[in-house]
Amino acid sequence: MLKVIVSIAIFALACFLAMWLIERKRSNPLNIKIPPVYCIES
Repeated sequence: MLKVIVSIAIFALACFLAMWLIERKRSNPLNIKIPPVYCIES
């Protein structure tokens, strides 16, 4: 059970980081509005 929770947390963190980096590449470093739907649907 713990492994499932940890893997989900790592996946969510990696997805958040990826979306944050994409937002930064748009020269918008302070706007960190990341819809979690992207992570869930992909």
